[in-house]
Parts: sequence; C-alpha cells; structure tokens
Amino acid sequence: MGSLRARSLGRVDLVALAFFSMLPDIDHLLEGGSRVYLHNLTALSIVLVASLLVSARLCYFAAAGAGSHIAIDLADRGGIALLYPFTSHRYRLGLWHSPEPKFTNSKGLPLDLALACIFLAAFLIMVFRKGEQC
Repeated sequence: MGSLRARSLGRVDLVALAFFSMLPDIDHLLEGGSRVYLHNLTALSIVLVASLLVSARLCYFAAAGAGSHIAIDLADRGGIALLYPFTSHRYRLGLWHSPEPKFTNSKGLPLDLALACIFLAAFLIMVFRKGEQC
C-alpha cells in the first residue's frame, strides 16, 4: 500500500480506473441484465482475481473503480442483485432514485450510457494528448 502512495497516478492508472468504474454497466447492454450480471459480488470477485493476476496495482484500481460503482448503485432505490447468481433479489439502501433512462437511441441503447462513453472518450483524449503531463 505504501508503494501506491509513493507514486503519482499515471495515464495507465487513470485509464484502468475509468475502465473499471464503467465495467459494471456493460450488463445494461445484455438482455434483461440491468444491474444483474455485473453488479454483484461474484462478478466483482472475478474481476479482482483476474486483475490481481496481472498486478496488485491493477487490482487496486479494479477494486476502487468497480467497487465504488457497485456501492453507488447499491445506494440507489432501484438496487442491485448483489448476491447473483445465488439469488436475483435486489438489495438497496434507497438513499436516492435514479430513474431508468427514458430516452434511447434507435438501437435501444440508453442515452446515459452513450453519454458516459462520450465522456470516457473525451477523458482518454485528454489523458493521452500529446505533449501533456497528467
């Protein structure tokens, strides 16, 4: 843990954090998968073990990104299937309500997910802009 503090965040760290923070929302693209397949402790455990096989530093960013995403969605009134595949029961803290997207594009992709991808692309362009330091 001391080595994580000793080094500042680099471009790869920021990309890993951005990737893992958006990873759970891939299940919105799966049929009937809204906050089920990747918004649970089983998927988080698989992601953490897989990232740990690459490096402890990557595992740290996977835990911070995906873990915080799952925690935030758990606080929402819609809840998440935290213990999936053992149960599909939705656990929730109910601190606020994020309505399901009302607007979709022609292929049914929620526009909030599309906007998140646009912001991620802009973030990556900013991070990798030639000649700039993070």
